[in-house]
Amino acid sequence: MDKLDKKALEKDLKDHDSFLFDMDGTIIQSEPFHALALQNILRAADLNIELSILEKDFTGLPDPDVYQKVFKENCYGPILTNKISSENDFINQKNKVISEIIENIPFTEFQKFLIPGLIDFLKIAKEDKLFCGLVSASEEPIIYLILKKAKILDLFDIITPRLKDKPNKPDPFPYLLTMARLGVSPKKTIIFEDSESGLKAANSSGVSKVIQIKWQLKNDYDISNHKFMDH
Repeated sequence: MDKLDKKALEKDLKDHDSFLFDMDGTIIQSEPFHALALQNILRAADLNIELSILEKDFTGLPDPDVYQKVFKENCYGPILTNKISSENDFINQKNKVISEIIENIPFTEFQKFLIPGLIDFLKIAKEDKLFCGLVSASEEPIIYLILKKAKILDLFDIITPRLKDKPNKPDPFPYLLTMARLGVSPKKTIIFEDSESGLKAANSSGVSKVIQIKWQLKNDYDISNHKFMDH
């Protein structure tokens, strides 16, 4: 599915009580933000890696895995920086840079990063008193920043960010936890996912239906032109 078409999903809206969404790559094409932030951090360490390479190498990977590959396994070579000495340092720095990127994108341009039909679908679900939840491997501050920027935060009933000290995707636990907190039955729930690990988690959760999202960003807004502040 490449858009949330309310006509195509009309039967699903009638037959189900809750809809759970992944974030990155599903409801928003946010990988360019992550890649640009990582590129900025690496440039500060005298490593210049093309955006296209960073997107290809790290799309769908949570920040701890990115840190492991780049800073521990040195997949692009030795890292020369004293600003990042731990996983938390990396995540905090990346969150600062992503926040700056997102905050500086005009709202009308930012909307183009959202999957077509998203806002209409969420509003219909809200009007029909159906539950909508977000289950993401992203860090909580970035999730809230993105949803506030898109002006859709209030359309979600629950948000489950990357969990600490508990299983994350591809384990189904984040989805099971979210359904338990909502008090909904898996048999009345649909999950929208795009990545391999997310689909594995969704398909293992016992929900009625899993819808795979595949869509391409059609956006002429070039975030690579962003001028960074010093961090």
